[in-house]
Amino acid sequence: MNTVQVLLDFFMNAVKQYRQSVTKCVNVNRLAQDHNIKRLFKIKQTYFII
Repeated sequence: MNTVQVLLDFFMNAVKQYRQSVTKCVNVNRLAQDHNIKRLFKIKQTYFII
């Protein structure tokens, strides 16, 4: 397994766990959490472009 595949698996697991924890903590800050998820995806995409 090459380095890119390992990093990809790591980030996909991190994103999945992050989204699950956000789903459990539904509250008044829902819009802020949705914004954080979008920002996380944007960071991940930028990381893989580099």
